[in-house]
Amino acid sequence: MATLIVNTGGRGTIKASGASGRGTTYDNVRENSSFVTSTTNNPTSDDSNAILYNKVSDGRGGSIWSFNRTYAHFDLSSLPAGATVTDVELAITSSGADFDDGVYILSSSAFSNGTSTLASSEYYTSINYAVPYATKITSWPASGNSALYTLNSDAVDDIQDNNRLIIAFVDGYDYDDTDTGFLIAASRAGFEFSTGADVMQLKVTYTPATTGDIASIDNVSFTNISKFDNVLKASISQINGINA
Repeated sequence: MATLIVNTGGRGTIKASGASGRGTTYDNVRENSSFVTSTTNNPTSDDSNAILYNKVSDGRGGSIWSFNRTYAHFDLSSLPAGATVTDVELAITSSGADFDDGVYILSSSAFSNGTSTLASSEYYTSINYAVPYATKITSWPASGNSALYTLNSDAVDDIQDNNRLIIAFVDGYDYDDTDTGFLIAASRAGFEFSTGADVMQLKVTYTPATTGDIASIDNVSFTNISKFDNVLKASISQINGINA
């Protein structure tokens, strides 16, 4: 087994908020990028509201909903060719929390599948809510400590197939896709973005590719060679790390 540690290639937040009235509902604010109030790429300041679900009164009998989501992508092209990924862990440095329903990580196509910057249009449409990459964390750690996810087979397959991983962090109330029916201020979790790219780290455990047998040396079939560098072939187990 071998391991590879990878920091984020890009990270960012998209935040949205909207009040009830004129047809605005929980679903409108949750799913429509027209309610986006800010999109930040590679933030450098800690954000205690990087992940948020908030529902407060608008003072007129209605509600104001807010959803903050955090997105990240990891370039895993440094995995050796033919490697088989066996285990993936994700560590996030916290800047504190105050929430009721946990934090999920989900499959995403944000950052134009990792090739560009985060766009406000990716607020909802880039997230695949049907594919959580891990069990939600129900106890976000105190500021400066690490939240740790063990990623599931869907994430492992994504890395194996694409040499990258793109994720979205959402609050549990957001993931549930159900208006709470009651006011909540606020369910949130924070990221210590001031630490830079290592605010999120993937630890990928993999099995290197099996080395192939030697077929020939200098275009001479290995079966027709009796010695190599004056060593009997029967005494050789490997040449340059390749099985003989």
